[in-house]
Amino acid sequence: MAAIVCRNISDLCQNPFCLVVTAASLINIGPIVVGLQSLGTSFSCKGSSYCTISMLFAVTHIAASLYVASMISNRNSRRLAGQNTATSRFTWLLCNDTWVAAYIIVLLVFFAWLWVGIPWRIDNEVYDGTYCPHHVGSWVNTCIGCGFSYFTALFWSLIASFCVACCCDGKDYSPTYMHPNIVEQQQQHGSAATYVQYHSSQSKNQQTIPGSRYGATGNGAAAAAAAASVAPSAPPLVPVPVPASAPSYDPEIPTAVATPVVDGKPS
Repeated sequence: MAAIVCRNISDLCQNPFCLVVTAASLINIGPIVVGLQSLGTSFSCKGSSYCTISMLFAVTHIAASLYVASMISNRNSRRLAGQNTATSRFTWLLCNDTWVAAYIIVLLVFFAWLWVGIPWRIDNEVYDGTYCPHHVGSWVNTCIGCGFSYFTALFWSLIASFCVACCCDGKDYSPTYMHPNIVEQQQQHGSAATYVQYHSSQSKNQQTIPGSRYGATGNGAAAAAAAASVAPSAPPLVPVPVPASAPSYDPEIPTAVATPVVDGKPS
């Protein structure tokens, strides 16, 4: 399990779109921190509720970036089997993936949510409600500032990732079973194990007839009855009588050899 996690992390770090993951993680740390602090206050406070919802958006941003980067690195994905480059995989996800489409809708809602918070902060509506801490205004400032910064960082990190993928990333993201070196390694190291596993499974599942050349294993009686009901019955053996006056063969006595005759003359 640990080896699989380490391999996935290594593939993610070698992915050119890890720049998007880095930007999303760094910028959304601020809204997550103030959102956790706002959980300790009353949700009836307008500013606290704004920070809490902004924290949920921040977690969604990080999760979406991790999802896209991991899908690009996943060679065994059946949906991306025909996409062998990072750019083609990202384009396919952007145009065909359901989760990416849902995240685009979330981005639009988040952009509108940022503009909702601006008049609240200007008019000090963030202090409306009960038990609002005196520094809730700075919390809202952090959420709004990091939110607009995220859109800027997302745009430039995508452009940088595309440039790196087009110019520097020569990695082939085709499935592992299509790589000749991997197939050769599997044939060298897995052929003997496959042979033993196949024949062991055959010996366990084999249902034979008693007296056959395979021997009796498993439910031999049931298998014999089933085979007898299906297999056609052989006709009985009838002894052929041999006449008593049949001449016996003596190797010492030469036998006549028939000579072919052509036009009445022996050839």
